[in-house]
Amino acid sequence: YHNEIKTTVDFLIKTQQPAGSWYYPQQEPNNGDTSITQYAILGLWAAERAGVMIPTRVWDNAARWHLTTQLPNGGFGYHPGGKTDRGAKHTMGVAGTGSMYVISRQLYPNGQPRTAPTTGKEGEPKKKFGFLEKVNLTEKDKEGEENLFTKPTIALSALETGKTRGANWVVNNYNYRNPTGWPNYYLYGIERLAALADAKKLGPHDWYAD
Repeated sequence: YHNEIKTTVDFLIKTQQPAGSWYYPQQEPNNGDTSITQYAILGLWAAERAGVMIPTRVWDNAARWHLTTQLPNGGFGYHPGGKTDRGAKHTMGVAGTGSMYVISRQLYPNGQPRTAPTTGKEGEPKKKFGFLEKVNLTEKDKEGEENLFTKPTIALSALETGKTRGANWVVNNYNYRNPTGWPNYYLYGIERLAALADAKKLGPHDWYAD
């Protein structure tokens, strides 16, 4: 499904707003939607894991948007600065923080600025089973490949600070019984965040048991 993934990636890159977020394509752009942006981030992450590379600028812009829209208390709102924004929500707290974990992972694999495609674990053979290697189905994949891995403009330290502030908000406001927003979405967001952070517990909370 290489061509299909590439087409989806092209759509996501095209619909990223100048500020770095995503919003409903059918509506007029505003300052973005933390929820829709989360799903764009998850989709781009899945695409890179499948071998379709995303330009650094896309991750960089998304990083900047999250850092500038993160609330002073570390949480996230639904439509930052918009008419429907009513402050931090449980659902948006786990969504925004989880997105920053993905972005950080893609911009700074192993804590270093990305300079080349990630091939997997260090020392892992590039060819599966010693002989299967990925085939580029379109020549377009090769065009501008050298421009995909530019140096990030958002510092790792800034992302780490944002992640820590977001995670602290999630822990301090942990409420799986009656969260603000959609309860099932909140539970899903907790799982994604905890998996990305490799956290068996969120502070004192056994999120998996809950």
